Amino acid sequence: MHDPLSHKVQPRFKRKQKKPLSQEVQSTYRVLLASLLILGLSSSSVMLVMNAKNSAYGTQLMQTQAEYEQLLREARDIDRDLMEALSVGRLEEALDGMESASSQNYDYAHDNYAQANY
Repeated sequence: MHDPLSHKVQPRFKRKQKKPLSQEVQSTYRVLLASLLILGLSSSSVMLVMNAKNSAYGTQLMQTQAEYEQLLREARDIDRDLMEALSVGRLEEALDGMESASSQNYDYAHDNYAQANY
């Protein structure tokens, strides 16, 4: 049979074998160096991506401003042409009205009064 006293009892948790202090320091140094390297690379990549986006937005903004200024110039030209057309039309109407007034014979009241007194 099986004798329970002859059986070795195994501990539930095995103890880790202790490392010398120099190995602990060295492994901590490697973890710290790796963490700083990962942090530096991720920060640099984020900065590069943001700069690329900002330059793209800047270029787009400059193009939009150039289009806006071009549209303003076109609007000013159209307004100027419209004002010229309106002013020429009004002058022609005024000239037509003057010609029709000078071609008609008008009797003025003071002329009739002068003729009646003689």
